[in-house]
Amino acid sequence: NTIPRTLKREGKPVSCAELARKILKAEGLKEDAASAILGPYLESNPHFTQDEKGRWLTLEPLFNSRFLPDVTFSVVDIETTGGRPPQHRPTELAAVKVRDGKIIDEYHALVNPGREIPWSVVRLTGITDAMVLDQPELTKVLPSLLEFLEDTVFVAHCANFDFHFIRYFTAQYLEREFAPSVLCTFKLAQRLLPHAGRYNLGELASFIHLDDSDNDRHRALGDSKTTAEIFIRF
Repeated sequence: NTIPRTLKREGKPVSCAELARKILKAEGLKEDAASAILGPYLESNPHFTQDEKGRWLTLEPLFNSRFLPDVTFSVVDIETTGGRPPQHRPTELAAVKVRDGKIIDEYHALVNPGREIPWSVVRLTGITDAMVLDQPELTKVLPSLLEFLEDTVFVAHCANFDFHFIRYFTAQYLEREFAPSVLCTFKLAQRLLPHAGRYNLGELASFIHLDDSDNDRHRALGDSKTTAEIFIRF
């Protein structure tokens, strides 16, 4: 096979053994063994191609952006009546889609939880029983949220909380499995910023000098936007 001229400008072709040294830190791995390990991934990855000697080249899209060009992330936040289902239920759902380092779409819905919202939660979120009284119940709202999240990576701050609610009620109400790839920005922040000390959204935004003053704190859409902006910075 011939290499398109544009690819020749992208850098020096490398063997699987060289890639194994750089990626896997596997010194002394012979070409056949390295090819057996990395070959299937490289062959199925649209961002790599081979030259006539079997060496690998990275295609142009990988060089155009700091971001994964073929991955869409949905950054999710929900407000609830309390800590765990089924006794507690969502009052607000929100998500923003992130692709190539930009927010490209958003989803938001208030939800009638079918139970009283505790006063402690009202004080935190500002969402009152009156605000959700005429809103649809979760059974009506959940399908549209799942459609928004389809084929995306699920991202949230303390992701287990949001993910557990959505997975539980998807199984309970719709008899469907909800099993996306999940990424937690709280855990990511702990790894990337070990000296930050505290990792709630407000203090994390301050630590990285992110102005999120336009995003309503403890409201689902505002917190999902702040989380998305932190994630994009990361």
